[in-house]
Amino acid sequence: MKQKKNIIIITCFIFYISILLYLTLFKNYLGREVGNYDINLIPFKNIITITKEFIIGKLSLRFFIRNIFGNIIAFTPFAYFLKTIFKIKDMKTFTLIMILIISFIEIMQYILQIGYCDIDDLILNLLGACTFFTIINIKKHKYTT
Repeated sequence: MKQKKNIIIITCFIFYISILLYLTLFKNYLGREVGNYDINLIPFKNIITITKEFIIGKLSLRFFIRNIFGNIIAFTPFAYFLKTIFKIKDMKTFTLIMILIISFIEIMQYILQIGYCDIDDLILNLLGACTFFTIINIKKHKYTT
């Protein structure tokens, strides 16, 4: 029974990774076009710009939610998969792995010229993943004590 559960979890992980890579590296989605690329290394620059433009009505609620909350939510499943499949238990290791994964995707978007290599995406992706990792650890600790 446990082996069947592990196979299901690993299958879900592979499916999640496939969708994530498709949406971030291979799909002209979310307003990206091949050849339309840039880099932002100034923390919070785009987060502040998008928030200001949303508040004054230049950006739609849909764009705001997709850009800000979509980036927060996109990498949250890694918290579950890294903890379950790879037995990552401490926040330091988890954070380092997530920084490497997210940075790889951001850099590949720039190299492949399909999107923005944005430090703000890294910040939001990491925020979501680490928040969910913390929630999982709190829940597990609560039910094991």
